[in-house]
Amino acid sequence: MKRKRKFIMYIDSQRHNYFAEYYQQLPKRDRKKMLALMIQIQEINLLIAQRQLWVRRVARDFYELRCYVDRGIMHCAYFFVVNDYYIITNAYLKIDKEQAYQEQLIAEKRKAEWSLTNAN
Repeated sequence: MKRKRKFIMYIDSQRHNYFAEYYQQLPKRDRKKMLALMIQIQEINLLIAQRQLWVRRVARDFYELRCYVDRGIMHCAYFFVVNDYYIITNAYLKIDKEQAYQEQLIAEKRKAEWSLTNAN
């Protein structure tokens, strides 16, 4: 049986955790909802999460987690898949497509940094 993947947070070389910083500033209700969504994704696989519209595939092994809040507003987090882990790079409140594109570029940069520092 395949092992379940776990979410972990990306921490850069200066020991900065971007996702935790964003998560802590969320209202309690939104934090609970995002945590519950992450737990559900860990329990099921990404294919089912994509069908439920919780996750959108951006590129190979690179995804966007979508946590819908109110009236079309959503919190998004980018993560990538490595072995048994979902590594969360950053999160943001989705306002428009341009902002989403900028956040995606930031996430891709952090993924590249992670790959360089963890290459064996």
